[in-house]
Amino acid sequence: MDEVAQRVWRRIVREMAGPRVIEAADTDILRCYCEAVAAYERDVPLLMRGGPVIAGSRGRELVRNPVHQIVRDDRDVIRLLARELGLSPAARASLRVAPGAEAPDIDAVLGPPPRLRVVGDA
Repeated sequence: MDEVAQRVWRRIVREMAGPRVIEAADTDILRCYCEAVAAYERDVPLLMRGGPVIAGSRGRELVRNPVHQIVRDDRDVIRLLARELGLSPAARASLRVAPGAEAPDIDAVLGPPPRLRVVGDA
């Protein structure tokens, strides 16, 4: 996972640790959720930069920016996975939380983050 997805993972695990909504069995779907959020955060600025409509292939007509559909798909995946993980208010209201193993810390899944080396360090 990239840094943005890892940051999302840490935030979700920290926020959901109390109610024990996310458990070890949810690791794969949680990873997909985190990666979807990272993709959304990467794609939205592309849409904002280009705008909702762009010049068509002939340059004379305006067409919907194709990045708009990518952002919409990102958002739909996030919404679907958030519902599955109990991350929306409506989903949490209907949850029955049973005891189980907690979701692991991201460092346990991916290993510790790489150490940054400052230029000039030995």
